[in-house]
Amino acid sequence: MICGNCRNGEQCNHVNGSCPNGCDKGAIGVKCDIACHHGTYGYNCEDKCSINCRIPGRCDRVTGRCKGECKVGWKGQTCDTKCNGGKFGENCENDCGHCLHKEQCHYIDGTCSNGCNDGYQGIQCKNICSNNTYGSNCSLSCGNCLYVYGEQCHHVTGQCPRGCVSGFQGDFCVEENDLFLSSSEARCQLAAPLYSFISLFCVSVLIIVCLVIRVLRNHLPKCQHKQENEKTGNLSSSKISNIMYTGDICAYDEVGEVTKNPDYDELQ
Repeated sequence: MICGNCRNGEQCNHVNGSCPNGCDKGAIGVKCDIACHHGTYGYNCEDKCSINCRIPGRCDRVTGRCKGECKVGWKGQTCDTKCNGGKFGENCENDCGHCLHKEQCHYIDGTCSNGCNDGYQGIQCKNICSNNTYGSNCSLSCGNCLYVYGEQCHHVTGQCPRGCVSGFQGDFCVEENDLFLSSSEARCQLAAPLYSFISLFCVSVLIIVCLVIRVLRNHLPKCQHKQENEKTGNLSSSKISNIMYTGDICAYDEVGEVTKNPDYDELQ
């Protein structure tokens, strides 16, 4: 008869076939001729398959390797090791985010239990600060940065990548530019008298125009009345004046003497 799976390939007892030092991995029994039951493996089937096997209780009877790989968050041949080294999730293939002090994220869902490094937010610390914020927990506000393409200040340091808007200076664009403010104030001081002069000039012109209009309105009826009197008074005279009105001046042009011819013939 053939010996069973004695440990380390030893020869079984030549009489009864028993293994003097026990069985090799994956076998049990006096003669080591019985395979390990499901859920067990190793020498004398003393080890149990990992509970972290994707298919519970199913592993190789010799090596203990899980059949169907490991559950999420576990790795190794026997699925007894949590994801580490900045990895998590299915087969430990996902990268952790920017957890505080580079701590390992949760081996299953990748969350950062103690928060994020500066400049990052979210439960996995994978989202950079937004809405003009930066720093620890994105709690700091960006300065007066010059935004050309919609970018904001650096999410970690808060520095402005394209400089500052007019009137501010410094890496964080929070310092007022005294030179710019002084020149602006000077321009305002110079502009104030000019604006005052223009305003006074416009008011003066408006007043003059109103006065001229008022004078013309008062003078026009007098001129028309005078014209009517002149026409009435001169009908009986030998001269007829042609009355002309130009602007606000009444003028009279003598057109000559009108002579009446007798309307009868001299008697012979």
